Amino acid sequence: LHGRAAEEARASDAVTAYDGLLQDPPYPKLDLLDPDTNTIASASRLEMFARTPYLYFVTYVLEAEPLDEPALDDEDWLDPLTRGTILHRTYELFLGGSRELDIKELGRMPTLEDEDALMDAFEIAFEEATQQRGTPPNEQVKTAAREGLITDVRAFLHADAARTTDQPDLTPERFEWSFGNRPRDEHPEVELATERGTLRLRGAVDRIDHLNGDALIWDYKTGGMRDYDPLDGLRNKRWSLQWMLYARAVEEALGLSVARSGYYFATARQMGRTVAYPPDGTGDSHPDTYREDLVRILNTLSEMARHGVFVPSGDSLKQSDWRYNYTPLVYDRRNRREQIRAKDWPDDLPHLHHD
Repeated sequence: LHGRAAEEARASDAVTAYDGLLQDPPYPKLDLLDPDTNTIASASRLEMFARTPYLYFVTYVLEAEPLDEPALDDEDWLDPLTRGTILHRTYELFLGGSRELDIKELGRMPTLEDEDALMDAFEIAFEEATQQRGTPPNEQVKTAAREGLITDVRAFLHADAARTTDQPDLTPERFEWSFGNRPRDEHPEVELATERGTLRLRGAVDRIDHLNGDALIWDYKTGGMRDYDPLDGLRNKRWSLQWMLYARAVEEALGLSVARSGYYFATARQMGRTVAYPPDGTGDSHPDTYREDLVRILNTLSEMARHGVFVPSGDSLKQSDWRYNYTPLVYDRRNRREQIRAKDWPDDLPHLHHD
């Protein structure tokens, strides 16, 4: 009965909670800036809210969990998440070392002569991850996965070695710097204040380099660059919050001046390219700084949550998180998008972008 009511509400002309607009606001407990909210938010959670409010509603407000469906027979033995974990772990061990594993920190930017050390780190990371994945279907599958990852880590080494040549004063300083992830972290959550309240933020920064006294913040990406244009940068992507949040976290928690913050595409396919934004924007045409951008976005998200506005954005039903985890809620995504567009939405809803 509830499922039928939801389908009828979605197909109607009226805008309802089934479309992401809650009735009878306010909802202060949903506002991450409210002083009575105990939530310590992650960058990924905030990005989901900014980019796909309805998916945020399903995930964090309704707390609907994806179906734990059996894996298909043709599913990759190493899924994208596991591949990303292996690459992240390889780069962390290679540059930062490990006391537990008796691996010394490199202590400098790498050169091509460091390939043996990189391969040692990769073998450890690969073994750690594949033990958790279980036995591959056959040795050919394992060999192919391993060779593909080795191609990626070698591309990373070449990219980092080139940065060493271009910027000889560059030094890698921190790896997987984590804050606010209780109880394991030495650093507590970072508090970012706006006029509407205070955000309590947690996260893990993949890498912090130093150059001439400033910090360069990098988050490794092991997927595609479809959503990132190196020429366009990050400033115009209102959903791309991680680089802003991590820049502010490093400033607040470590007291460092941040020269650049962005994403390092550390795979062979992307050839180690980076997409970054220089906080405080030297040469940027916008008059305001990234800090003001971030405060404005956080205030808008706060207002949306308090008023129960989780309206599907234009690409909400296209995102991989939706396709892979919540498809049973909306099988015909194209028809659902048309339903959303056809409804008479109020004009005064707080929003980051229009559908």
